[in-house]
This record gives sequence, C-alpha cells and structure tokens, in this order.
Amino acid sequence: MCNVAAMVAMSGAQGVLQYSGQKAQAEATAEYQNKIHAQNTKIANDAAFSQYKGMQQRMSQEREARAMDIMKASRQARQAMGAGRAAAGEGGVAGNSVDALLRDFERSEAEYSYGQMRSQQFRESAMMDQMEAVRSQQQGRILSTIPEPVAMPNPLMIPMAFGQGLLDGIKTFGVQNANTGKIDWSWT
Repeated sequence: MCNVAAMVAMSGAQGVLQYSGQKAQAEATAEYQNKIHAQNTKIANDAAFSQYKGMQQRMSQEREARAMDIMKASRQARQAMGAGRAAAGEGGVAGNSVDALLRDFERSEAEYSYGQMRSQQFRESAMMDQMEAVRSQQQGRILSTIPEPVAMPNPLMIPMAFGQGLLDGIKTFGVQNANTGKIDWSWT
C-alpha cells in the first residue's frame, strides 16, 4: 500500500510541476508576443504620424505657392488693365474696343486663377490618396503583429496525473495469486 501511495504522490507532484512549468511558459510567451505587438504598433503609429505631418506640410506649402502665383497674376493683370486704360485715354480711344480689351485681361486672370485652384485641388486629392495608403500600410503593419493565441495547459492534467499514478501503482505493485493466477489487490 505504501508503494502505491508513494507512486500516486510522485505522479501528482510531477503533474503539478509540469502544469506550473507549462503555464509559466505560456504566460511568458503571451507576454512577449504582446510586448512585440505593442512595440510594432508604436513604431507603425509614429511612422504614419511622421508621414502625415510631412504630407500636410507639403500641402500647406503648395497652397501658399498657389496663392502667391494667383496674387502675382492678379497684380500683373491689374497693371496691364491700368496700362491699357492709360494708353486708351492718351490715344483718345474709348468705347467697346477698350472695354473688350479690359474684359479680356479680366478673363485671362480668372482662367489662370481657376486653373491654379483646380490644379491645387487635384494635388490635394492625390495627397489624400497617399495619406490613405499610409493609413493602410500602418494598419497592415499593426495587424501583422497581432499575437497568436497561446495554448494554456489544461488544469485537469493534475488530477489525471494522480489517477495515472494510482493505476501505475496498482499495476506495478499488485500481487498475483499463485493458486488462481489473479491479481490480489489486498497489498498485505
């Protein structure tokens, strides 16, 4: 009986140690995976933020450059209109031909301004598409490091180890009766 009890105790202790070791390993693996995921998430977010900032700065600079171009064209058109009026006045010319010339200057200025604004809208639309691509890249990078589920050990392995020890002990230490050939489970 003592031998069976010792075998059960040793099997149970072994089961507890195996369970504890496997659980600690699984927890360490999960913690490591979560740490790597958090680091990659931070790196992806920082990289995306930096790219967004650069793109927004470029858009702002392009807007400013377009506004300066439009103001310069407007100033030149006003100067041309003023010079046209002065020349018409000095030449004694008036009427529809002068008005048509002035309207032509205004139309040219409006066309140039519209073209510049429309071009800027196209550039900003393309920049927004690039920002969307950065966001997709960022999400892909984050999703690629999502930790896989870590298999935790089954706590039922402990009582199963006790049961296995009991069966092994009975199998090992049971005595076969010489007369009947059957196992004597009395352990006396």
